[in-house]
This record gives sequence, structure tokens and C-alpha cells, in this order.
Amino acid sequence: MKLVSPNKKYKDSFLQAVRDHKQSGEHDGGFDAHEYEWFEKHFEDMVKNYLDESEGKNLRDGRVPQTTLWVVDGDKYLGRFSLRHKLNEVLETYGGHLGYYLVPEARKKGVGTWAMNKVLEKARALGLKKLLVTCDPDNIGSQKLIQKFGGIHQDTIDSKLNDGPLMRWWITL
Repeated sequence: MKLVSPNKKYKDSFLQAVRDHKQSGEHDGGFDAHEYEWFEKHFEDMVKNYLDESEGKNLRDGRVPQTTLWVVDGDKYLGRFSLRHKLNEVLETYGGHLGYYLVPEARKKGVGTWAMNKVLEKARALGLKKLLVTCDPDNIGSQKLIQKFGGIHQDTIDSKLNDGPLMRWWITL
């Protein structure tokens, strides 16, 4: 298992994860904004955009520099971690420094713990001292992962962007 920059090598596996996610009816995963056909048609542009964002280049309005890493095992896409290098007003409320998603078959197997440890190393290398991490109150797996890394619950807010309550946590690095 390893963390890699988004790469066309994983296109088929990534697109399968998008298909599976849509069929599952799960919320988010980084897939909700588009349909499968969009990802298939725009895959290479999406990968380039991720790589540009990691360097702070060609940022769209409202975006901050962020490093997106894919969790892979062989040629299989298992999920993604997005580490935002700083916060803006929206991220201070909704998204935080860190977003992540694992495909269902990678959950409860230590994959999240392994990847989070690696991503926190990258956050330290960027000079970050604390990370804001958000999750839905019903996402027990995410809460456990955050707590495993020392996350302290700040509050639960009513988030218009999240369409309901949202928990905000801080992890000190």
C-alpha cells in the first residue's frame, strides 16, 4: 500500500470507485459534484488540476493550495486524502485542513490509520501546527480516526453547506 499523487495509471480503478460510490447512495467521497461520465471525460484534466493545486498554481476562485494523495494497493484505488495547506473562510467552517474518503472495502482494516499517519507527516513538513478536521455526527469511523490522532472536539455547528450538523475537531501536530 502507498500514497501517490493522482495519476492516470489508476484511472480504471478510480472510475470503478466512482461507479460503486454512486450505486451505494453514500454521501460525498469527493464524487458527489459530478456523474461518472464527467469523471471519465475529464479525468486527465482532473489529475492535472490536483497536481496544480498542490503547487498553488491555477487555483480556481475560493480554492487554496492543497495536496491530494490517493491511497493505492497495487493498481487498486482505495481512496484519497486532501491536505489543504491553509484555511479560508469556508474551510474554517466546513472543510477544514483535511478531507478523506476510503472505498468501503478498505474501511476497518487499518488503511485509514496508516494513511492518516503519512498525511500528518506531510502536514508537519508543510509547517502546519494544528489541523482542523470536520465530519458528520453520524460518521463514527471518521470520529474514531480523528480521535486516534489526538483530535479534540471543538464544537458541532449547523452548517448550511453540509445541510445539517457538522462536527469540528482539532489535531495538534
